[in-house]
Amino acid sequence: MIVVFGGAFNPPTIAHKAIYSHITSQLNVELFIYLPVSNHYTKRSLESNFHRMQMLNVMTKSFDNVIVSPMEFEDPEYFGTYQSLIRIQERYPKNEVV
Repeated sequence: MIVVFGGAFNPPTIAHKAIYSHITSQLNVELFIYLPVSNHYTKRSLESNFHRMQMLNVMTKSFDNVIVSPMEFEDPEYFGTYQSLIRIQERYPKNEVV
């Protein structure tokens, strides 16, 4: 199972760490993906894509089976969570993505 946790992570907090810990302790998770939204998202006052990505990388450096995905940063506009989940499922077609 692949778990996708999307959000602004502006900044990442101990709650974001606790969610990872809780989910991975309860489920058989092969991969946990943190998916920060890009600056194209309509939320105001987001730190830069770079800084939020760096903060997530620092927070997750000791976690097992974690990816911090820059996928939404690569798009020229914001397409939304649904489209991101479709793209992740396409990258991992043999896994259940939740």
